[in-house]
Amino acid sequence: MKWTNRPIEKQIKLHKEVRTIETLAPIRNNMQKYRTYKRLNQDELAKELGVTRAYISKLERQHFTPGTKLMKKICEFFEVSLGDMFYLE
Repeated sequence: MKWTNRPIEKQIKLHKEVRTIETLAPIRNNMQKYRTYKRLNQDELAKELGVTRAYISKLERQHFTPGTKLMKKICEFFEVSLGDMFYLE
């Protein structure tokens, strides 16, 4: 993002929006618990969800929050509610 070509008012507004997003509570998940319960390894789960094993690993270690479409796919695969799989810290 180029800040120098924007008026100062827009720069401040954008900075405040970014700051607001950064302060939201992170969304955590119970993927590893449910994956282990189903006796799947990360590679098998990755194939089922159409992502890489490395991405599954990062999700389980809470490094990323999946997008809404993937959240829905994960919940449908494990047959759990959104609230059971994902939670706020």
